[in-house]
Amino acid sequence: MLHFQTFVLLVIGAWSLQLPADAMSTVTPPKPCCVPAQWQGALVDLKSQDDVVSTVVYDYVKKMEGSWTTMRATGQLVAHSLIDYGAVHDSQITEKVYLGSNTLGLKGMGIDYDSFSFKADGAFVTVSLAAVPGTTDLCIPVLESIKDDAMDVIYMYLQMTTSIADPSIMTLPAPCVRANVGVVG
Repeated sequence: MLHFQTFVLLVIGAWSLQLPADAMSTVTPPKPCCVPAQWQGALVDLKSQDDVVSTVVYDYVKKMEGSWTTMRATGQLVAHSLIDYGAVHDSQITEKVYLGSNTLGLKGMGIDYDSFSFKADGAFVTVSLAAVPGTTDLCIPVLESIKDDAMDVIYMYLQMTTSIADPSIMTLPAPCVRANVGVVG
């Protein structure tokens, strides 16, 4: 469902890589930042016709991500996914470009963010990252666009926290435990 593998690799490591000089025009990229070791938030695809929201949790130490997708109107669970990043190959990230800074909402009172674009495993990705208040090197995603042959999405991240409020999202569903199958990356 999600391409967080690409996103996580990028935010955790790729920002610390030097961007090529010709990729930047007159804008200077900010110092690198990292997502918190754990986070939770709601994710909405702004291009989707489905009236769903995904609660997503990420744990860097466990190298796991889990999500519950529910119908907005009823709260009915329609999907539960788990990703084990220990079992997933690293993405090849190329064509990194710092796009600049902007503000979501009212200038001076909104969310300031920096945007980057890159190519990962054939997908074109643009991600906007906002600083975590009270920290000097942590950031959280605000918006993310992913486009390739299989998907064309714009994710908005909502209600982000720097901890996991509901770790049960990363629990293997009972039918999978009974079948003795692991998490599929």
